[in-house]
Amino acid sequence: MFPMFLLKLNQILQCVLRLATVYISLCNAGEVSHLKWKHEFQCTPKLTTNRSLIDDLVNESEQMEQCLQHWKDELHAKRLRYSELNHFTTQQLLFLRRKLAIVQGRGPRAVDGIPLEVYNLLESVLPGIDPATLKSVLTFCGICSQEDGQDIIRSYSASSKRQRSDNSDRPKLLKEVQPSNIEIFQSLVAKLELIGYSEEVAIAAMISCKDATEADLIVWSVQNGNNKNLISAKYLEAQNDPRYLRLMDKDSTAAREPER
Repeated sequence: MFPMFLLKLNQILQCVLRLATVYISLCNAGEVSHLKWKHEFQCTPKLTTNRSLIDDLVNESEQMEQCLQHWKDELHAKRLRYSELNHFTTQQLLFLRRKLAIVQGRGPRAVDGIPLEVYNLLESVLPGIDPATLKSVLTFCGICSQEDGQDIIRSYSASSKRQRSDNSDRPKLLKEVQPSNIEIFQSLVAKLELIGYSEEVAIAAMISCKDATEADLIVWSVQNGNNKNLISAKYLEAQNDPRYLRLMDKDSTAAREPER
C-alpha cells in the first residue's frame, strides 16, 4: 500500500510539473490571456465529478498546450503577414506592448514619457522615428486619444474635399509642385524603402493625404502599404494628375543622374 501511495504521489507531481511548464511557456510566448489564470485543484482521492486529481491536472495541461500551440500558429501567421515583427524577439514585443500600453487612453503628450529604449527598438523598422511620428501613429491607431484643440491626425477625406474646392478657385495650381512637397516626397520614399515599401506606396500616400505631414504619410503607408488594389488605383490616379506625374518624372530623373 505504501509503494502505491508513493507512485500516485509521483504521478501527481509529474502532472503538476507539466502544468507549470506549459503555463510558463504560455507567458513567455506572450499569450496574455493566462497571465491572471487561477484554478483550484481539490487534493482529495476523488473529485466531485468522480475524476481523479491526476485526470484533472492532465486535462488542464492539455487545454493549455492547445492554447500555446494556437498562439504560436497565430504569432507565426502575424510574422508572415507583417514582416516588421520579425525585427523583434517575443520578449522585445512584450516590452514594447507594455511600454506603449502606458499611454493608452491618454493624450498624445503622454508619449513624451516613453523611454529611449522604445525608440531604440523601433529604429530597426523606422529609422529616424521621433516623438511626433510616434504620437501620430498611436493616435491614428486609437491608442492615444486626441487632445482638445489638437489635430494630430488629419481627416484625409475632409482634406481631399478641401483640396478639390481650392483647385476650383485656383486653376493655376497645377503649374508646379511646391519645392517643400518635392522634399517631403523624396524623404518619404527614402524612409519607406528602408521598411520595405516602394515608391508607388509613397505616391499613393501623397495623393490620398494631401497637405499631410511626413509623419501622417508614413502612418498611411504602413496602414495601407500591403493593399495592392488600393495602391495601384491611387498610383494610376497620380499618373493622370500633372502635379504628381511631374513629381514621379522628377524622381526618375534624379535616379538616372548618377549613371551619367
